[in-house]
Amino acid sequence: MKKRTLALVALTAAMTLGMSLTSFAAEEPTWIVPKGLSAGEYDSMYGTTQWWQAEAVADCRAWAEANKGDIVDIQDEMARYTAIVNKVCGFLTYDINYKNPHIAYTIRDGKGVCGDYTALTLALCEKCNIKAVLSTGALNGVEHDMLKVTINGVEYYSDPTNYDTGAVGVLGMTPGYVEFSCGGGLTLANGSTGADTSSNCLTVLSMEASKSGMVPIINKNGTYYITKSDGDLFDKYADVGDVSGMYSILDKYNIPHY
Repeated sequence: MKKRTLALVALTAAMTLGMSLTSFAAEEPTWIVPKGLSAGEYDSMYGTTQWWQAEAVADCRAWAEANKGDIVDIQDEMARYTAIVNKVCGFLTYDINYKNPHIAYTIRDGKGVCGDYTALTLALCEKCNIKAVLSTGALNGVEHDMLKVTINGVEYYSDPTNYDTGAVGVLGMTPGYVEFSCGGGLTLANGSTGADTSSNCLTVLSMEASKSGMVPIINKNGTYYITKSDGDLFDKYADVGDVSGMYSILDKYNIPHY
């Protein structure tokens, strides 16, 4: 995708907006936290001076409140925590495309990555009186996070993301995980759940377009949409420097290149 965008930058420095295609608008979620408050106001309410992080905390807490159900009434702590993790895993499907967009998109679409699993689990733990903190590290060399939870006075690691795949149980450290730090709650966890809140984010546009089998092409004049097969062909032309081939794709969709 970056390759396609960069190729277009080279081709379309002087492009003017022509006939556009049907737009698959990436609607922004409904934000909870007001924008434009002072850093001190955000910090006093959410423990961060950044609006996007405060919004993420609020989103997680709102989701947890709406989904806690009768979990909070389960007396046995192990059963309560298991119900929490099952609730999160029943809601989320792992999708790497949701790494960069804000967690509000994850909550809207029910798709996310490890940071989203962790944050939503922490939020439900808050609501359901289970002590839990964030553990950050790497799994087989790739950044990853999970939780350290206290059940009946004993600390355990817990990896909801890999529990969802069936690779591990609800408790225990995933093989290959190396912890870098441990501690902190929902605010810290939402430092890694995606800062991009823009509906114009390339990742978000790509996710929305893919639902209809399309991919976005972006230039300074706007966003155009072509089929995925033509997008792949455009990339092949770009790989070998075939400008006429790239132009043929643009011409097919009436995308100006002059």
